[in-house]
Amino acid sequence: MGVEQIENLGATKDRFDCIDLTENEIGRLENFPKLYRLATLMLANNRIARIADGFGLMVPNLAALNMSGNRLSTLSDLLPLARLKKVSMLSLLSNAVTKRPNYRAFVINMLPSL
Repeated sequence: MGVEQIENLGATKDRFDCIDLTENEIGRLENFPKLYRLATLMLANNRIARIADGFGLMVPNLAALNMSGNRLSTLSDLLPLARLKKVSMLSLLSNAVTKRPNYRAFVINMLPSL
């Protein structure tokens, strides 16, 4: 059994460029402290179905986000990612949302830095 929720990341004191939470049981992307240094976040193969509205504000310099193999299902589930102004790599493979009509155009329009 892996990590079920994100907590206590403030203890990192913003010292990491990359955090890998792959292969856990995280259901919601929330409870992030302000992490200015974080550039890469790996969350593949979790159970993420919801992203907190303020997520993008908490990781303002995030450049790479891997959320492959989660449970994001609608385009509106992705809206909190719109505040990721510096993201240049986003992976959402194996999420139901990738099968939605206009998915690719929606994401590119929402995140022009890709």
